Amino acid sequence: MITLLISVIIVHAEPTLPLFGFDFFANAPTDSSVAPQNAVPADYRLGAGDRLRVRYWTPSIAEVSHDAVVMKSGLLAIPGIGDLRAAHLTLDELHKAVGARLREAFKQPSYAVDLLEPRTIAVYVVGAARRPGRYLVRADAHLFNVVYAAGGASEEGSLRRVALRRNNATVATVDLYAFLLGGASEDVLLEDDDVVVFPVAESRVSLEGQVARPAIYEILPGTRVADALAMAGGMKATAYPRLLRLQRVEDGQRIERTLDAQAIQRNPAHANNLVLQNGDRLLAEDVSGMVRKQVAVRGAVEYPGAYAIDRAQTAKALLQEAKVMTGAYWERADLLRKLPDGTPVVISIPVQRLLNNQADDVTLHDQDELVVYAANEKAVIPVATITGAVQSPAGYRVSEGMRISDLLFAAGGLQRDAATEVAHLYRRVGPNDFRILRFAPARAAQGDAEENLLLQDEDRLVIYRQQEVEFSQARVAVLGEVQRPGEYQVYDGLTLYDLLLQAGGPTADAAGTVELATVALDASGAKTADIATLTLDAAMQDAGRNRPIHGGMLVSLPRRTHDLAQPWKVELKGQFKRPGVYALLHEGETLASLIERAGGFAESSDPFGISLTRRRDKMLSTATAQQIQTVMDTMDQLLPPVEPRTGEQPAGAEVLDMPAASTPLSTQAGGRYEKILLVSPRRLTAMPTNNRIGFNLEDRESYLERLGKMRL
Repeated sequence: MITLLISVIIVHAEPTLPLFGFDFFANAPTDSSVAPQNAVPADYRLGAGDRLRVRYWTPSIAEVSHDAVVMKSGLLAIPGIGDLRAAHLTLDELHKAVGARLREAFKQPSYAVDLLEPRTIAVYVVGAARRPGRYLVRADAHLFNVVYAAGGASEEGSLRRVALRRNNATVATVDLYAFLLGGASEDVLLEDDDVVVFPVAESRVSLEGQVARPAIYEILPGTRVADALAMAGGMKATAYPRLLRLQRVEDGQRIERTLDAQAIQRNPAHANNLVLQNGDRLLAEDVSGMVRKQVAVRGAVEYPGAYAIDRAQTAKALLQEAKVMTGAYWERADLLRKLPDGTPVVISIPVQRLLNNQADDVTLHDQDELVVYAANEKAVIPVATITGAVQSPAGYRVSEGMRISDLLFAAGGLQRDAATEVAHLYRRVGPNDFRILRFAPARAAQGDAEENLLLQDEDRLVIYRQQEVEFSQARVAVLGEVQRPGEYQVYDGLTLYDLLLQAGGPTADAAGTVELATVALDASGAKTADIATLTLDAAMQDAGRNRPIHGGMLVSLPRRTHDLAQPWKVELKGQFKRPGVYALLHEGETLASLIERAGGFAESSDPFGISLTRRRDKMLSTATAQQIQTVMDTMDQLLPPVEPRTGEQPAGAEVLDMPAASTPLSTQAGGRYEKILLVSPRRLTAMPTNNRIGFNLEDRESYLERLGKMRL
């Protein structure tokens, strides 16, 4: 027996995409003559064969009409007027020439020049055209008229590089996509013996799927994905914009790249906006069949099904919309949810207490499903909850034999900062009573029999972070002139430079120093502070990079005062070589130093006449001035009025008898009382705001030496 095996190969042919723009030319006329019905354009140039009508009249002559044809010589013969050169003139230019000739022969002539019938020219269509050949067209026809009459390009031809050649030179290149996509056309007038050339298309790409115009498109060099999407009319509303597949042939193999069309359309400079190549295929995928932004409810409710999440944003709102049925299990419902990684979790909902506003409401997420049980159902889902330092804290279904290690695995495992030696399990032992069990998460995850406890319904695990179970001082305070003052975590290897960077660096008002204070104890055990001071420049350089920071430190950057905002200044007036305003080099610069910077005295100067003017508020501090004022007021009240005696004290002074032992200002001689001369501070200070201090010294050399020592 011979068994004949017949293999049947079924080939699923892909749907054929049309060539974009070719259907426009499907109904083009098939004859070889082109007679546009458009008005003759103003820039039309006359030539041999054009038939015109010239009419003229005057007040004394009736209208005369002559039809004439432009001769091969380019002349137009008009009886009564003569021959006029008409070739290469526009109608407007010929009208002016006829008027000039009539005014030579007649007085006050009126006239009109009309083109009755344009001449016929021959245009040749060659290359990859659908119907190449010789076409007779009116001379006022445009290039597009001939392209349409020729049926456009053939299947291998180009619609984007149609060339017009005249006298063996290309005079125009037309991109027909400009007309097909936007209605724009180039009005290029034809001349006799012009040649229209359709080249072969060089590069084409296909756009398929959820785009407005799926088709095969011809592309020019440099065309990118965004350009192709625009030619296809963009993506449909049903497209998934973040999934655009690009299939391409590279090194003899077909490869695929997944592009984000949404990002490309927002930012043309996006890396996914690739330059397309010949043969590329772009496929816009459809959106998923899953309906988003909805939640569902099922079970013992009157209106089960899906609800828009903007209408039922919480579990309570969903229960109110679905209306819990009589006979439902009011103690508990289960909210089923999937985490971003697909892990299913369960959240227990106390139905009765929630509807009575006795329990916290739960915000719903997209695709949540709420299950309401009937009172006679026994399949309430047991759930254990885990919170704290795990990857996915939530409630999880408790299966038979489930242990702590299984719950840790379902929650994605411990976070890096989780405490590994201690955690708590809260277990219900009564209606309102719980028992707390302590276990070590790390050992439980490894399956330690003593730590890896069996789970029960309503168990709640709390996983702490390591910093919550440690009591080490691991923070440092940064205060003063930094951008972000506050407390910062101390890490191993943290230096002063690193800390200042974390605090945003110094402000513009920083005084230029940094203080580091550390708590210490003196010999008696009293609390003190060890303070180290660095310049701000050093803190931001090697000194700061090598200065370790420890927990409990206080780092402060003081604010600079107003005096530090700009240098002090003094002014030299009069007979100096370079008088003017000068900045003090430092506090207490001497007058001799300043005069030297000013070039010294002028030759005509008299140093013995020098004077120094200083503001009174610069002589005394505010606090000192207030103290003097208080003493001054008190002394004026205590001093008795004493008439001055000639020669004993200057004007404005007063004399007071005081016992020598009662004041250190008095002197005691032989037990006698001496008179103390007191000058009223009020009278001394009742001077103008600026006090002039005169200098009358003995000789020039000693005078200048002593004068130069004055601190400014």
